Amino acid sequence: MHDVGIRIKFVLLSAITVLALLVVGGILLSALHNAQVDSHKGRIRAISEAAVAIIKDYEARAARGELPAEEARTRARNTLRAMRYSGDEYIFVNALDGNTIVHGGKPEMEGRNMIAVTDPNGVPFFRALNEAAQAGGRFVEYSWSKPGASSPSPKIGYALLSPDWKWVVGTGVYVDDIDAEFRRHALQAGGIGLLAGAVALALALLVSRSITGPLLRLSAAMRRLADHDLTVTVPDTGRRDEIGEMARAVDIFKERGEENQRLRREQEEAEERSLAERKAMLVRLADSFERSVRDVVSVVADSATEMRTAAESLSATTETAAAKAAAAALAADESSASVNTVAGATEQLSSSIQEIGRQVAASHGVAAKAVTEATRTNDLMSGLARAANEVGDVVNLINSIAGQTNLLALNATIEAARAGEHGKGFAVVASEVKSLANQTAKATEDIQARIAEIQQATGTAVSAIRDIGDVIGEMNSITSTIAAAIEQQGAATRDISGNVTQAAQGTRTVSANITTANQASAEAGAAASQVLGGAGQLAQAAEKLRAEVDSFLAGIRAA
Repeated sequence: MHDVGIRIKFVLLSAITVLALLVVGGILLSALHNAQVDSHKGRIRAISEAAVAIIKDYEARAARGELPAEEARTRARNTLRAMRYSGDEYIFVNALDGNTIVHGGKPEMEGRNMIAVTDPNGVPFFRALNEAAQAGGRFVEYSWSKPGASSPSPKIGYALLSPDWKWVVGTGVYVDDIDAEFRRHALQAGGIGLLAGAVALALALLVSRSITGPLLRLSAAMRRLADHDLTVTVPDTGRRDEIGEMARAVDIFKERGEENQRLRREQEEAEERSLAERKAMLVRLADSFERSVRDVVSVVADSATEMRTAAESLSATTETAAAKAAAAALAADESSASVNTVAGATEQLSSSIQEIGRQVAASHGVAAKAVTEATRTNDLMSGLARAANEVGDVVNLINSIAGQTNLLALNATIEAARAGEHGKGFAVVASEVKSLANQTAKATEDIQARIAEIQQATGTAVSAIRDIGDVIGEMNSITSTIAAAIEQQGAATRDISGNVTQAAQGTRTVSANITTANQASAEAGAAASQVLGGAGQLAQAAEKLRAEVDSFLAGIRAA
């Protein structure tokens, strides 16, 4: 029955109803026919018993001697012959051998033996009546002609046996009127049934059309909604019946679809704005970081260059001092001049070392500032990660709402199934609600995947910034080492200055001072070599820091 249309179902229901009415009518007509037959049987049985009672009375009077036996029989025959009921119905009396004693309908048959007479159907009804009387009385069906009629009619007879005279007393009633009345009632019932069937069929068609038409329109609207066409107008929402309820439910479904579409558009716009703002923020951070770090790197590189220049100058100075000390061994004047030259060079070296110390201190401060900026950038990226996690929580809430919507759709489907055919359309609506809930869950899963990618990229950026902080820390450590080396060089320079001053006190200690100058020159050369190596390492660190910064900024701008 699930594949049968509503109109066919209404027609079948009407046909079944009419058929049931016809069956009930047939049963009632049959019961009425049987009741009428039973009524006739009861009447002829009572008449037969009354006739036997009359005979018994005459038998008793003859037995008491009140009447001669023959007179009593004659009076009894006359009385029975004159008896009538239901118009033309009469009493007949036969002897056990079949001779007719009394026949109220046809007196000319009296004296004739009817034991072998049969009706048109071959039924020996007189013999059957005799046997019924001897058996204590029962009914016999046969055919017999009505008075004045030539053709036989169906009849029911009943016979009893008088106790003394052994007369078979009986009567019969025609049942053709019952059959005719039964046929008349059957025709009337059939006509009424056909009329009722036609009316029921017409009503069924009208009712089914009033149901199927709106359902077809509602189904077409639902199909358009299933195709995401939210411009459709849901019909019959103003009806106050179940179809109106279904139409209003579909209209609510349409409103929910429009709301979901609006929310989807707003979500997409919010995501686009968020991505644009995030990208702009990252670009601003990259630009700010680039300006800060590049300045630091430039300062460090410049300081390394200046340190290398000073170291080279120091190396040249020590070589000059050694040459002059060797020349001082030949002449005191040249020794004095050399000592003066060494003193001037020492002062210049001291000034250079002080300048290098200041540059290294500035580089140390810039490195500390770079560490602070890296820490602040790390905090910003951590805030971005927390924001991504909060968006993930919102997506989880949407996913939970989609799950609850799916559960509500399932409950609606169950209730629609309980409602049967009336809930079929609502089951379709519930199924569409469930489908949209599943689509929302899938969309939230996609959003969660995107958020996971953002969180992963944010984690990578935080790790890179942390590495940059470590590199800047290493650079800070290197500048501290350079500062310590410069401090040592300053001490060496002060020693050289002291030695030169001692050499200037007198030529008497020229040889000793020359030896001291040679030693100081060697130490200054070693220190210059150390400073030169530190400057090279600082330059390499600056280049490495510049490369790391460029890589980090490229990654940030590409995010």
